[in-house]
Amino acid sequence: MSIEDIFRVLVETEARNGIDVDVCKLKNGKRQNIMPPTDRVTRAWAEKQYAAGSTIRLRCPQQHLDQIHSLCQGLEDEFGADVSANAYLTPGEGEQGFAPHYDDVDVFILQLHGEKRWQVWTPRDEALKLPRYSSDDYTCESIDQLHKYSIPITLHLAPGELLYLPRGFIHQAQTINQESSLHLTISTNRLNSWTDLLETLLNNGLQAASSSHLNLRSSLPRDMFHYMGLQHQENQENEQLIEQRNTVEIKNDEEDNNDDDCDSIAQVAAAAYDAELDRGHQRQIKRRSAFRAQVRRRLHQVIDVCLDDDILDAAADDVALRFLADRQPPPRYKHRVTNISHTTKLRPVSRRAARLVLDDDNHQALLYHALDNGRTHRASPIACLEFQLDDAPAIEILLSAHIARPVAVSDLPHASLDDKLELARTLYDEGLLVAVDDDQVDYINDSNSPDDEKEESEESVAD
Repeated sequence: MSIEDIFRVLVETEARNGIDVDVCKLKNGKRQNIMPPTDRVTRAWAEKQYAAGSTIRLRCPQQHLDQIHSLCQGLEDEFGADVSANAYLTPGEGEQGFAPHYDDVDVFILQLHGEKRWQVWTPRDEALKLPRYSSDDYTCESIDQLHKYSIPITLHLAPGELLYLPRGFIHQAQTINQESSLHLTISTNRLNSWTDLLETLLNNGLQAASSSHLNLRSSLPRDMFHYMGLQHQENQENEQLIEQRNTVEIKNDEEDNNDDDCDSIAQVAAAAYDAELDRGHQRQIKRRSAFRAQVRRRLHQVIDVCLDDDILDAAADDVALRFLADRQPPPRYKHRVTNISHTTKLRPVSRRAARLVLDDDNHQALLYHALDNGRTHRASPIACLEFQLDDAPAIEILLSAHIARPVAVSDLPHASLDDKLELARTLYDEGLLVAVDDDQVDYINDSNSPDDEKEESEESVAD
């Protein structure tokens, strides 16, 4: 990737400001976005702003440049998470385009041209490590005032050098001499944490548990608001208030003993059995404790359901399908063998290009795949092939085959050789499988023309 590639993409794609490209510079410690006369960023206008000290950020160059696309889709196979890229072109003389900030993605920074000086702050507070969302812009002074980050580490990146920044590491960069700088960021693991899996799992588990446990569907206690909520929490620090409240409760308890002297029998009975009547501090503690025990029992029921294999696997499938919808399309081979026989050995085009999901209710095996994905993020819906349930074991073996251990068609678990051949040919013709002979030839990156894709990208943006 070169500086010329940046400007060439602007021309060839009619780049849109704020969607395909950003032009900005740091002024008085704050990022200043430079707005073009129209929503299109022309080469002439971008070159003028670049000459005036602005940084040009090309978003998602993998949509337009084959080598970046191949890099991203190859890393997706390794990481099991969607991978995106951004390119940053900054003029020399100490220019800087972005204020200090941290990202919600793990970032690999590859210096391609010129040099940059990076400052990196490491988070000390556990709450700031591995954040799920990116930060607003900081200033160096505001970072120091937080007292939650280390003193900055200063690094110089030269062409060919790589810097890794985990999520949550505040960073900024500027050129250090007269030469311009071009670097590429490769980002991954956006919303790909245990939290994200558990969000799906707990939601699915709660729905399943609710359908099988009557007490999860029962109504909440009618007096819950009288003892639950922040206003009813114990304030351990205010001992004087507690003592005063206990004194009042003792007095109230003594008065309760003499209720019959001033109230009618009906009023006393109503007070004795009114669950919403405040019965004093100790009673409130007991009611809160009992409520907490009820919540604990119900949570245990939900967790037990979540650990059921069907619910746990379904949550994993949901996460896998989100990845398939997000990822770059895997390669398609140019030349293919003309005949699939019982001796043909096959492997998947990518071990993370497809996902088999069983639909027992409709007696189907559903094979979702990313081969029809566009280079633009979620430009097209995820593709799905329908098979019979008895095809599932053979499909699973084919999708799990390692590149060093391809599977012969004759070894597939199926009723007859004809069934084996039909299934293998179907998956091969779809482009999901590669024959051993195919490995010796070139391949096409994908079948979708990036020039035809103008959907707004939702890929992560990192500096």
